[in-house]
Amino acid sequence: MMREKIIDKLISNMVQLPARLGRMMNRQYIRDSILNINSELSPHHLMILYKLKEHGDLSMGNMADETQIVGPQMTHSADKLIDLGLIERTFDASDRRKVMIRLTDNGTSTMSRIDNVMRHHVKDGLKTLTDDELQTLAESLENIDQLMSKMCKSETD
Repeated sequence: MMREKIIDKLISNMVQLPARLGRMMNRQYIRDSILNINSELSPHHLMILYKLKEHGDLSMGNMADETQIVGPQMTHSADKLIDLGLIERTFDASDRRKVMIRLTDNGTSTMSRIDNVMRHHVKDGLKTLTDDELQTLAESLENIDQLMSKMCKSETD
């Protein structure tokens, strides 16, 4: 019975915590970082830029899958980022029907500036924690990552 209560609590936290953390990060760090660099960017524009930084060139379909941004909104967001000179559209060399997007040099330098500003904001927030709290947070996030990876891996086996 105790295991069931723990599982119920875990399920509740797993559903609620990502959204709550996302809102906190968005309000506290992401919006401020974006506004310091380019007031025309939104958090989902930043998500697209981060995915391109992480993966390199991506098809529009893969980007939609990665970000969970639906087709028409993805096209609109890509158009905006192209207008800002942060990404460019290309075609897949092996399949010219496939539209790819990638960071421009300006997009890469903008991401670097946003990263620096965001790191500064997050470091300021982390300064409020004691050394023990920092250690606990670091270990907790590492444990969550490992356990969630294990849990998700077992579902695909």
